[in-house]
Amino acid sequence: MMRTLDDPAKLHAAMVHLPIALALLAPLFLLLAGLLPGRRRMGSLLAVIAYTILAIATLATIQSGESAYDDIGDVPAALGTLAYEHGEMAERIWTWGALAAILAALGLLKHESKKKLAVAGVWTAFAFGLFTAGWTAVAAHQGGALVYEHGVGTPDLAFKNDSTADDHGDPRVDHFLANVRPLLIDRCIGCHRDGREEAGLNMSTMTTILEGADHGPVLRPGYPEASMMMTVIRGDHPEIDRMPKGKRGPLTDQQIEAIRLWIEQGAVWATEG
Repeated sequence: MMRTLDDPAKLHAAMVHLPIALALLAPLFLLLAGLLPGRRRMGSLLAVIAYTILAIATLATIQSGESAYDDIGDVPAALGTLAYEHGEMAERIWTWGALAAILAALGLLKHESKKKLAVAGVWTAFAFGLFTAGWTAVAAHQGGALVYEHGVGTPDLAFKNDSTADDHGDPRVDHFLANVRPLLIDRCIGCHRDGREEAGLNMSTMTTILEGADHGPVLRPGYPEASMMMTVIRGDHPEIDRMPKGKRGPLTDQQIEAIRLWIEQGAVWATEG
């Protein structure tokens, strides 16, 4: 359980099911309210509760999704775009849920003079609820396709290798594969990759790293103290916020030392296998 809470991708995957279930269930309450006049207020109340929880659950799910998006690693630009569009669609679901709750609340009106308004509210909420369910289903399909068809968010989806060192007899390679490469995938690549080059930096390959960022070169192999990467992860840069950002906070001293040693040893780049 705790490992799920600590893993943004797993946490997001666990949280998405509640909004999906509520978006599909709530219209049934409204259908009950519309077809059975004696159950109108009960059905409307259940719908209001369901859509209110839907809106709240979706907001929480969006937060977990943003963390998962930052940690998806190096993916092709097309998949990065799909992930972004998925997030954009999801952000509208809580709004649709809140509006559906307001419409469903009209069904709670008791006075006989407002009966027509109450009935109209129920059927309008039902129609809007179907729209919300459809919208949610499309967003859910996008998320499912990202994970189950393309492996986005699963461990070590892709990490490009345009470099030359794959002799695992080299201790520099062993150090990179064991201590640096996992850090780059877990804490850096999510925001600095194809399709999401924040601050102009792409860390998918050594070539793109050496191309630098908007602020200039970020890595000088062999010279950690002259590499912007080191000053930024230490929080010593006068103009750039400490990286990486996010809820997990900055790198530990041990992690920073691993990157410093990697740069000092020439910033060897390799992949497993």
